[in-house]
Amino acid sequence: MHCGGCHNGKQLVAGKQPPVLNGIFQRPTLPSGAPATDAQVRSTIMEGRSGIMPPFANVLSGQDIRDIIEYLHTLKPSEISEPSDSKAAT
Repeated sequence: MHCGGCHNGKQLVAGKQPPVLNGIFQRPTLPSGAPATDAQVRSTIMEGRSGIMPPFANVLSGQDIRDIIEYLHTLKPSEISEPSDSKAAT
């Protein structure tokens, strides 16, 4: 499993860019607007996001998902900026 294949800061499909995962737990909310909690990230990994991310519940074990979440907690914010509707045009 290589999450970075999609979560690398590059746009995959017109209008859809998976979020960069660096620093994901240093923010109060996930890019979806949901709280940045272990439970929410676990749910997203297991159930996916409609039209954006496939579900991995039948691919990853419970331990795999716990390991991914533990790893995500170690990632510091990156220099890669994510697109945001809230950024004002300059």
